[in-house]
Formats: sequence, structure tokens, C-alpha cells
Amino acid sequence: MLARNPRGTLPVLEHGPTVVHEVQAILAYTDQTWRTPVLVPPRFRGAALTRLHAATHLHHVAMALFRWLSRRAPHERTP
Repeated sequence: MLARNPRGTLPVLEHGPTVVHEVQAILAYTDQTWRTPVLVPPRFRGAALTRLHAATHLHHVAMALFRWLSRRAPHERTP
């Protein structure tokens, strides 16, 4: 998994030699590669709601990381 995504997380899209991770990048890649069905709605409201959902997920992940970091001694925090 780390070879496909440096964070070792899902989702990961592998399409031939192309490897894409992160939800917004995967949605953009699939919408540009396969035109139908469209995953991100073309109208502003639908696109905004899709991005809001992704941002909410990112917020939860970032807060979990912050909690983990705040409970670790500096010498335990490795790259």
C-alpha cells in the first residue's frame, strides 16, 4: 500500500501505470478519464456538496492526527 500511497491509506485508484490517491483527485481523474457517469455533479450546488463531504472527512482525519501527535513525546513522532 505504501508504494501506491505514501500515507498507506485508502482509497487508491490504480489505472494502468497511473496511481491516484485522495478522494478529490480520484473523482477528478475518473470524471476526466471516463466521461459517464459523472461522479462530481457539474452544477455548483452538487459539486460544492461533494467537496464539503471530502473536506469534512479531511477535518476528521486531521483532528485524529492532531490528537495522536498531542499524546506522543517528541522522540516518538517519526516521519
